[in-house]
Amino acid sequence: MKTIFMIAALTLSGCEHWDHCENTGDCYSPAICVSGRCEAFEESDATNNASVANNNTTDNVQGTNNGSTGSGNNSTSGSTHNENPTPDGICIVDSMTACSDPAEDQRRNDTPATAGRPSDEHGCFFSDTLTHASYSVTGQLCGHEIADWYVQDIATCRSNTIIAKVTATPTAACQQNDWQLSLRRGSDKLLCSDSTVNCTQEGTSKTVRWLVVPGTSLARYHYGIEAAGLVQFPYTIEFSIE
Repeated sequence: MKTIFMIAALTLSGCEHWDHCENTGDCYSPAICVSGRCEAFEESDATNNASVANNNTTDNVQGTNNGSTGSGNNSTSGSTHNENPTPDGICIVDSMTACSDPAEDQRRNDTPATAGRPSDEHGCFFSDTLTHASYSVTGQLCGHEIADWYVQDIATCRSNTIIAKVTATPTAACQQNDWQLSLRRGSDKLLCSDSTVNCTQEGTSKTVRWLVVPGTSLARYHYGIEAAGLVQFPYTIEFSIE
């Protein structure tokens, strides 16, 4: 009878197991209350798990951005390649490629001093009376040549400025960077950036305009097609003054 009383007393007094809890405050730190029991809590594990979650979220966002960027790049790349239908290297040849150019027999064309096919004089022969003139020539730039130069004498006007113009057009579909149209006076190369020179490009043609300032002398100019490598193509050149 005494034993039954003691068990009843312990039950009524509310004595419970040491790890039972209703909230985390009932547990010894750093344990926490989980489903009525105190369980060990390791802060480092929870922190690591949070970091992993953050990393996964970041990676997913970056993956989305990369996908968008890749799609945009593909579209841009395609449009760029379609803008230039001319095949690269169509005028590039080997230096030993056969080339027939009878006009080159009497000149080397490695410098303006060896230019050929001099034209008649143009310009002002009597004070400021300008003789308008124009002509065209055809030629062949061979793979073993570095340039085709031409010489042009212009009689300056005493008070008026003359505008001279040269246009070169390859009759083969060459790349624009395969060649250049150059202008010299004496040993000086006149540049497109000079105040008296203007350079334009339209289609496959390149044009150089320059000012012949007033004077009382004969101005000698050299204009030519210079190769930017081993290239070969036929061309037409037109010259005029105004």
